[in-house]
Amino acid sequence: MRRIIPVLFILLFAGLALSVPNIFKKVGLYTDANRAVPESFTPPPYTSRSSSMVTEAASQDTTEIIRFQKWLDAKGSTPSDYLVKVAGSHQITILGERHEIRENLEFLNQIIPRLYYQSHVTCIAMESCVAEDNERLRKLVTAPVFDRRLALDIARSQGWKTWGWKGYWDVLETVWRVNQEIPDKQQKIIVVGIDFIWDGPSFALLGLGDEGLNVPFWQKFKGISAIDDIILLSKRDEIMARNIEKNILQKGARAVVLVGANHSFINYRQAVVRNGKVLKEWSRMGFLLHQRHGNDIYQILLHDSSDGLVSRFIENACRERNEPVGFDVLSSPVEFLRDSKVSRYRNRPAVCFSDIAAGYIFLKPSMELHRCQWIDNYISKKMFAAYRHYYEGICKQRLQNAEEANRVFAKSKQ
Repeated sequence: MRRIIPVLFILLFAGLALSVPNIFKKVGLYTDANRAVPESFTPPPYTSRSSSMVTEAASQDTTEIIRFQKWLDAKGSTPSDYLVKVAGSHQITILGERHEIRENLEFLNQIIPRLYYQSHVTCIAMESCVAEDNERLRKLVTAPVFDRRLALDIARSQGWKTWGWKGYWDVLETVWRVNQEIPDKQQKIIVVGIDFIWDGPSFALLGLGDEGLNVPFWQKFKGISAIDDIILLSKRDEIMARNIEKNILQKGARAVVLVGANHSFINYRQAVVRNGKVLKEWSRMGFLLHQRHGNDIYQILLHDSSDGLVSRFIENACRERNEPVGFDVLSSPVEFLRDSKVSRYRNRPAVCFSDIAAGYIFLKPSMELHRCQWIDNYISKKMFAAYRHYYEGICKQRLQNAEEANRVFAKSKQ
C-alpha cells in the first residue's frame, strides 16, 4: 500500500501537467456552469410534507388497482396526446428515460412531427449529443440531403464512446425528414446537444463514474488524460442546464429534452448517503432549471422498473387496461406512493412518487421493453486503437479489433 500511494501522486501530477492547456480552456465552461445555479432554492415538496401523508406501495391491494384504473380511464390520455398537450403548454418538456430502451426512442421518433405541427416544438435536445456539435447538428438536419457520414461522426463525439444505440441517432434523420416538408421560409426543427466533450473512457479506467472499471493498475496510466475532466464532471448537470438556457430558453424556442431519468427530476434532489444518514442533497439538471424558470419547465418520466413496487403497481393497473397511457402524477392515485426499499425513497420518509415524476408515460411493462439496436460500425478503428482497454473492460474480454468490439456490443444489446 505504501508503494502504491506515491505512484498515485505521480499519476495525479503527471496528469495535471499534461492537462494544463485543457484546464485553461475549460475554466470558462466551469465558470459559465455556475450561472445555472439559483441564488436561493425553494425547498422541494417533501421537506415540508409529513411522512403520514405517504403510502407504501406494498400496501396497495386489488381495490386500489381498480380505483387507479378507473382514474386512468377518466383522466389518462394516449402517450402521444399527453406529450403533445404537455409540450404545447411548457417551454421545456424534459423526458426522463432509462437509457437504451428501444420503445422509448421509437415513441419519440414517431411523435416528432406532431410535436412540431401541434405543440410548436422547434427543438429536440438530447444528452447523447454535445453542445460543441450544435452547428454541425443544425447543418445536418436542415441540409437538402441527409449526410450519414456526418451523423455517424456526431454520434461518435459523445464522451462515453459507447453511445452507439441506433434509436438516438434515428432522431437526427427523423428531424431531417420533417424539415424536408417544411417550407423554406418557415422555421425548421433543430437538434441541440446539451452535454460537453469529455474523456469518458479514461475516466472509467481510473475507476470513476457509473462505468468505473476494475482494470489492472498499469492500465490506469491511460486514464491520466481525464484528470482535467474530473472537476467539470462534478458540474455536468449545471453544464447541461446552462446549455439549455443559452440554446433554447434565451432564444425563446420550445423544446423536448431527452435525458437519463436522474437528470430529469424537477421536484427532487438526489441524496448523498453515508451510514444510513443523508449528508447532503444533489441538484440535478431538471431541478436547477425548474428552480430558475418555474412552470416553463415540466418533466415526464418514461416507465421502467426503477421505482420498485410503485412501478409494479402502475404495471398491474395498466396491464389489465391493455393500452399505453400518459398522465399527470399530481392529484393521481399514485401521487403519494413510495417504496422504501428503493434508493430514491430510502432514508427520506416523506419522499413520494410525485417528487420523482411530475408526469408519466407508460408504453409497456418493463419485461416487454427491449434494448436498442447497436450501430454495426459505431466503434471505428481509430476509436478502438485509442480506447481498447476501455472496451475490453466493458465487455469483460479481450478484443482483437473494432469489428469484434462492435459484434460484442451488438450481442450484449439484444
